[in-house]
Amino acid sequence: MIDHFMYGVADLDAGIAWSEDVFGVAAVRGGSHAGLGTCNALLSFGDTYLEIIAPDLKQPLDGTMGGRLQKLTQSGLITWCARGDLNQVAAILKSRAIDSAGPVTTRRQTPSGEWLEWQLLFPRKHPFAGQLPFFIDWMQCAHPAKTNPLAGALRRFEITTLEAQRYREAMNGLASGLEVSSGPPAMKATVEGQRGIVELATNAETVKLSIFG
Repeated sequence: MIDHFMYGVADLDAGIAWSEDVFGVAAVRGGSHAGLGTCNALLSFGDTYLEIIAPDLKQPLDGTMGGRLQKLTQSGLITWCARGDLNQVAAILKSRAIDSAGPVTTRRQTPSGEWLEWQLLFPRKHPFAGQLPFFIDWMQCAHPAKTNPLAGALRRFEITTLEAQRYREAMNGLASGLEVSSGPPAMKATVEGQRGIVELATNAETVKLSIFG
């Protein structure tokens, strides 16, 4: 199932201010990702959540995910994440001629100093860039959708790709609730918040952004 959406910004403070403006609820700082050069803030959509991800200026940024985010001139949806049994997901992807890296353990330090750990799996050698999700197993962590402020409810998630049928085949049984159609690569999540409908979409920069490579 859909775990969360990753929304890239060049500055976390600006991203939090944006979230309060559009949702009427400010995202809560989640902490820093060691070695990735990033930090985040989070908002719940009920069963899923929004991760606003930004450069962490307290870490070295050269060659990191944070360094790539720092170059953004326009905020936008970057990619999304699905959750499941990572070994099973890896086997399914392999059967569909999609390589993957992982599971790998990832850590985040919260503002209180607590370390959280989970595992990730990253599909590789496919033509879909960030439109194909990465996958997560939260292990012993509480799910962020249950521990952060509720900002709204996900109503729709649309993906357009040049190879729609191949995308559907790749994702068959790995996540539900997707609307896939043919067209230039793009993604859009529609959320109903207390201030109305909010559309979280890719743009010309974020749809091409290489996050994990």
